[in-house]
Amino acid sequence: MDYAIVRPNQFLQSVSESTIPSIDEDGHVYVDAGDARISTADTRDVAAVASILLTEGGHNGAHYDVTGPQALSYHDVASELSSALGRELSYVDVPDDAVRDSLLGLGLDRWFVDALVGLYQDYRRSSTDGYASVVTDTVERLTGARPRSLAGLLSELQPTAEES
Repeated sequence: MDYAIVRPNQFLQSVSESTIPSIDEDGHVYVDAGDARISTADTRDVAAVASILLTEGGHNGAHYDVTGPQALSYHDVASELSSALGRELSYVDVPDDAVRDSLLGLGLDRWFVDALVGLYQDYRRSSTDGYASVVTDTVERLTGARPRSLAGLLSELQPTAEES
């Protein structure tokens, strides 16, 4: 059976779907990522790479790490969000147990909560220059387009004058 493996890091959309809704009224972004830098990928770039692999030959047995254009810490994410949302935000590194308790309190299944906490433990082990921070040229090499950035995604979320 022909195959190719696509390995993205964390998805940019997790910022818009999970991080933004969790910002408290004091402007705190709570995540258990430590100082880890993560080369977060846009899901649309992952899909574009997968589309190439499914429609063009020559990829059998290949492994593709799909990343965004830069590795960001959650300090960087908070800064980008501050610019995009027009208010000062700050990242707060929280203990795993606090994250686990909070997510379980929201009704998420234990297996999912443990997987999320484990993922961020792995990111922290990767630190600022480990595997999670590696930036690849996969998106541009395979699709011809530059990978999407967090700033770009956040600008797409801003309503236009017609939508306001």
